[in-house]
This record gives sequence, C-alpha cells and structure tokens, in this order.
Amino acid sequence: MFCSKCGKEIADDAKFCAHCGTSVSGGGAPAAKKQVVESKDPVLVIRPKFILILALLSNLYVLFYIPFVLIFFGVAIADGSPIMFFIGLGILAVFSVMSFIPVIIKKITYGKTTYRFYNTRLDYFEGFWTIEEKAIEYRKITEAHLRKGFIQKMFGLGTITLSTPATGTQYGMAVSGINLKDLPNPDEVYKKVKALINKEL
Repeated sequence: MFCSKCGKEIADDAKFCAHCGTSVSGGGAPAAKKQVVESKDPVLVIRPKFILILALLSNLYVLFYIPFVLIFFGVAIADGSPIMFFIGLGILAVFSVMSFIPVIIKKITYGKTTYRFYNTRLDYFEGFWTIEEKAIEYRKITEAHLRKGFIQKMFGLGTITLSTPATGTQYGMAVSGINLKDLPNPDEVYKKVKALINKEL
C-alpha cells in the first residue's frame, strides 16, 4: 500500500509511514474477532400453550361427517328400528373418538415441547411418539417471521417461523427451519427472539 501523505510505498501491515512518519489509518494486523462465551443457562425459555377449542377447530374435517350421522339417526327414528338406532350410536362414538384422539396427542406433544434460547443458539425439544431434539445457531437463521391467525389472535397466541438454509425432515417431509407454534405473548417473544438473533448476525 501507499502512504496517504507522501505517496511512497509502505508495508501492508505498517502502522506508520517509514518515510514521513504519518500514522497509517487501518494499519497493523486486523483485530481479532471477539469470542462469544456460550451461556450455560438459557436466557429465554418458552413453551406452546394448549387451547382445547383451538385444537378442536384444527380437526374441522370431522364436522363434514356430522350431517351424515344426523341423517342416519333420522332414518333410524323414522323407521323405528332399534338396530339402526344402536348402529347410529356406534358411528357417533367412532367419530367422537376420531375427533378427540388428535386433540389428546396435541396436548401431550405441547406438554413435552420446550424452546430454550441461549445467547448463540436455540435448542428445542418436541414430539409425541418420537421426541425430536435439535440445536440451531443464530448465525444460521436467515429470517424470522411472526404470524397470528384469526383464531390465534382471539386467544393471544402466535407462531414464530425461523428459516434456515439447512434442510431437515419432519413427518417424512423436507422442511427448512422450525415453527414455534401457539406461543403466548407472541409480540413480546418475537422482539426478544429478534434481538437475540440480530446480536449474533
């Protein structure tokens, strides 16, 4: 490089010009990157909140079968057949179980799900039949997004999506990043998560 005052060539790592003594701005070895000490304890721990009505509404497909069950009961009553009536009760029982099993699984899953934010990474544990554990470094997160659905807003919940270039699998499908679903106080949590991520970028 060259001295900005006298224009003479000097060493790239020089702090002063050897010819005129002028201080060289930015001279010397580049400053070492500041080492970040990994925190032992999480700085933020959040868990999804289970809402029964929200879980039931996520199984709306069951409602499509209700008219057929009611028609079956109507025919059984009009016909006066006790056999048809008990068959209708059996069908109703089956659909009731079908609608509540996913709700029970979701409740247990949410009870086992924890998101632990450290100063440099996120550790999360979630699942029901299979517990999935994963750690994501903040520097690998490319985008954070907050979404609050219509029903979620009624209960003060939201979902934070953290996108990463690395692709994993979930339920046999390729996914990138994770969704932190049904979080209470989503706006406040989102601000804290963004602050942690931006600090590491």
